[in-house]
Amino acid sequence: MALKKLKVPYEHMFSCDIDKKVKAQIMANFPPAEWFDDLMTRDNRSPSTPSVDLYVAGFPCQPFSACGLQKGFKDKRGMVFYGCADYIDCKRPRAFILENVRRLINHDGGNTLSKVMQTLQGIGNGAYAVKWKLLNTEEHGVL
Repeated sequence: MALKKLKVPYEHMFSCDIDKKVKAQIMANFPPAEWFDDLMTRDNRSPSTPSVDLYVAGFPCQPFSACGLQKGFKDKRGMVFYGCADYIDCKRPRAFILENVRRLINHDGGNTLSKVMQTLQGIGNGAYAVKWKLLNTEEHGVL
């Protein structure tokens, strides 16, 4: 949506979500060239898994959110982050954006964000300059 709003030309190569309602919303508004039902079963090493210049993903927030049980990586949904990291490691996009909730910053006393950063910084022995930032959606026209 951001690329479209900024009038940046793009090709939506693939999307992935296990929720059928999310899939219907994406297919209706931003149909990708390819769909994967489950990121955790997608074979990122396969030549049939598309490579992209910009990889954008959001992993489930419930394991980290103050509204959830806060089980973090002990929750199966929390492990989806590692599926995102695996794609980045296998396909090496030029850049990536991963998003989640504000609570990820302080979850487990900051240990969760530390694990996320260590994992991403370790890809390709430091192939990426990894930074994080807390964004206020209102400052970007999203209410």
